[in-house]
Amino acid sequence: MDKSLLRDNHRLGLLWFMLEALTLVAHFSKSLGSLVAPNGDAPRPTGEGLLNLLTKLCASYFAEHSGETDPVVRFLVFGFDIEQPWIGRVAYSKRSGTTSSFILAEEYNL
Repeated sequence: MDKSLLRDNHRLGLLWFMLEALTLVAHFSKSLGSLVAPNGDAPRPTGEGLLNLLTKLCASYFAEHSGETDPVVRFLVFGFDIEQPWIGRVAYSKRSGTTSSFILAEEYNL
């Protein structure tokens, strides 16, 4: 078997997973752009709310996923809630499903 063919197929598979991750980023960006405040104030989403949004987007996107591949995506999300830094992680794999974790940064965990 031609090794260049295997290498090209591997690259195509990697590009496909990257395309799926970028699709999720686009959905997340579009969802953030849809946030509105009823009184016209600037919306202030919380870190946990943003992480929950991304987690639900990943779960719904991959619920319709077909094929025999095992896509794996991992997102690292971070920001500030009223001057307190936070960091979150969202991950998906066929084996584990969608998982997420959130932590507020304190002096002991920086």
